[in-house]
Amino acid sequence: QKAEDLLKQIKGGADFAELAKKNSDDPGSAAKGGELDWYARGQLAKAFEDKAFAMKPKELSDIVETEFGYHII
Repeated sequence: QKAEDLLKQIKGGADFAELAKKNSDDPGSAAKGGELDWYARGQLAKAFEDKAFAMKPKELSDIVETEFGYHII
């Protein structure tokens, strides 16, 4: 439910980075507004990678579920 609410806020014009800073549970990317740096295939959860590598720059994903939780890319 939390991820769905955040996705609605982003689609409504809210700043992705600010929402990530305030709501992300990821200690590595929350403080950076959700920024993950560079990574190659095989380094992250498969469902996350499959979605991320299929997206175009600046595109917003739907909610992606992995063994680590729910993600908006």
